[in-house]
Amino acid sequence: MYSSRWNVTLGATICHAFFIGLVYILPSVILSSVREDLHLSVSLVVLPLNVYKMTNLLFLPFAGLLLDRCGCRRCILIGLFLTCILSFCYIWITNVYQLVCINIGYALCNALCGTAAFVVLVSSWFREGLGTALGLVLSGFSLAGVLFPVGLGTLLELFGWRSTVFFSFLFFTLVIVPLAWMTLHQGTLVSPVHEDSSFSLGHYSTSSVVPALDFKTLLLSRSFWLLGFEYFSLAYAQSFPFDYLVTYLHEDVSFTYEKATIFLSILNACAVVSKLLGGVIGDYSNRFKTLVASSFLMLMGVFCLFQRQSIANDETMFWTMTTRIGQLTAFSILFGLGSGSLWNNLYALVPFCIGTGHLGFSQNSLSALHYLGSAIGSMMGGIVKTQTGSFTIDIIGIAAVCFFNLLVALYLTWQQQMSLSSSLQVEYSIPNEETFHDNEME
Repeated sequence: MYSSRWNVTLGATICHAFFIGLVYILPSVILSSVREDLHLSVSLVVLPLNVYKMTNLLFLPFAGLLLDRCGCRRCILIGLFLTCILSFCYIWITNVYQLVCINIGYALCNALCGTAAFVVLVSSWFREGLGTALGLVLSGFSLAGVLFPVGLGTLLELFGWRSTVFFSFLFFTLVIVPLAWMTLHQGTLVSPVHEDSSFSLGHYSTSSVVPALDFKTLLLSRSFWLLGFEYFSLAYAQSFPFDYLVTYLHEDVSFTYEKATIFLSILNACAVVSKLLGGVIGDYSNRFKTLVASSFLMLMGVFCLFQRQSIANDETMFWTMTTRIGQLTAFSILFGLGSGSLWNNLYALVPFCIGTGHLGFSQNSLSALHYLGSAIGSMMGGIVKTQTGSFTIDIIGIAAVCFFNLLVALYLTWQQQMSLSSSLQVEYSIPNEETFHDNEME
């Protein structure tokens, strides 16, 4: 049974990786080619991506209720079959309106079989080692970012974007969907963890910290909204590398697609490593402190995107976007390590901070805030690029958001330490005179 749980986790990781690669990484990689083919502006070509992210806000909470009521297996399989149909339709698009409709369908698929669905599925089978298991599943996102950009960039140069979409659809339909069917069928042989089981927080567990919350208490919980801001700010910061990094390097720095996608692959490779290591470290140490360290690394990575530049041989200096390979590499490494570990710890902290009741609704609702941040970040990037011809102002905004992300992580860590301190004081407090007298009488 123990090995079966890890087999389910491994299968979920692979399916998650290629699902994300098809519906999220692929559209970002072919963005510039679609723009040239359909004669769209930068702000208009990202409209379908923003519609995809915004419609997730509508679908995710309701899909979370379906996950809690109908189970993950049915929802995931329905979502994967629908993804195949939409990917085939993607090949034949001729205008931005068709692209918008397909992305709305992708949003529904993501609500049914996206990251949150796989997280809830795996969380159902683990007590201890949850961080490591979630690290594997969440690394699927970054695994897609490692495997897809370089391969898709090569296909894009050789065959064009429509053929690239077709090859991706074919592989997904013939390999990933059957793998998902077998993985989910194997999952029926595994006994689920009961709702009142404890989740690991290093040395502490959730069973003694927070009970299952009802909907009203959940939505009014301070921890829920603080975690929501962490999800939001993480996605806002990730909007540039996932939506615009390849476009920036190709159009502004004159890199080829194949060379530009290398930096995205480095970022995602580091994110894969940090998601796995962040989960393991969180299982054996304090996960909140890992959260703070991850936020700090992400902020340092964003700072690497700036360089000073003189104006017409004047001594006046101003900050602008870097074109140096060393700084771009440092950004990819630091941002990948920070964002990957941060993502893992946020998902693993949800059961600890707000309980295991309505886990599907909780994870999907927080994921909705994640997509809100991604949509706003992507929209701001497109507007800034169109109006100013540069991403500099957008990166300044991302740096500010990362700074507040770090502050909230520090507050959550302080709040957790105060809570544990209070619990220890209650547990080891000296009995008062009345209690002592009663004990003596007994």
